[in-house]
Amino acid sequence: MKQIIKTDAKFVRRIKKIPKEISCIFFSSIFLILVIELWLKNIETSIKLFFTIGNIVLNVCYSIIAASIFFFVNQHLPKEKKIVKTSRYITNRMMHFHYEIQSLQSILKLKIRFKLEDLSGKIESCCSQINPNEKIKDTSYSNQSFKNWYDYLEFKTAKFIKYLDDILPFYEGMNNDLLESLLNLKDSVRLIQYKLEENPRNFKDLSYLSKEFENLFENHLKSNKIIRVNYKHYWDESNEILNKENEKRDLEKKDIQSNKNKKLEERLKKDKK
Repeated sequence: MKQIIKTDAKFVRRIKKIPKEISCIFFSSIFLILVIELWLKNIETSIKLFFTIGNIVLNVCYSIIAASIFFFVNQHLPKEKKIVKTSRYITNRMMHFHYEIQSLQSILKLKIRFKLEDLSGKIESCCSQINPNEKIKDTSYSNQSFKNWYDYLEFKTAKFIKYLDDILPFYEGMNNDLLESLLNLKDSVRLIQYKLEENPRNFKDLSYLSKEFENLFENHLKSNKIIRVNYKHYWDESNEILNKENEKRDLEKKDIQSNKNKKLEERLKKDKK
């Protein structure tokens, strides 16, 4: 019974994930078919043009329904399965990215919640108080020391790009919202790198990077929300599959061990004889 409920829940989720444009066209076609077949066809008319137009609309609607079903079976369902398979890898990589972002925020002395805030003032204030030429130590994870903020930011942004480049090749296994969000996130990191490369290292503070930091943190919040909210059920499905595979392996190991024990018992009996 539980298995049937889970299967039904998965099917409902798959339907909900169909692009809105396709769903609207599909249900509009069904509505038009019902109106024409059940009502308009019963109205007598001497004008053949109305009858011809009705048949054309019917044929188009039936074609749309057939195409929608084909899309659902041959494109949408396989794409959803790919997302389930890649969700664990993508979520884990994004978790590491999240830790790195938190480390940067901690060093900048920024406190950013999950929801989007007006970050501009906070970031501007923090950046204006930082001397980019002072030594810095990243005590959060790597515990590395850097000669100045420029070196630290080069190191940090390189790590950001590394995690994003690990994820983006799996674009076929993610939905469009997440792909767009990750591309925007990578663009935010690149803008920081470009500014570090193109500008002389003689600034009194980090205010010249405040806008880039704002874009980075906002895009991270959006990506993180998509992972936490929209990808949770993919993660749950992935865990279900993993648990089933582990159970299957455990049963196979038990069967192998049971066969070994049986053979051992048979040998002992033979030796006793």
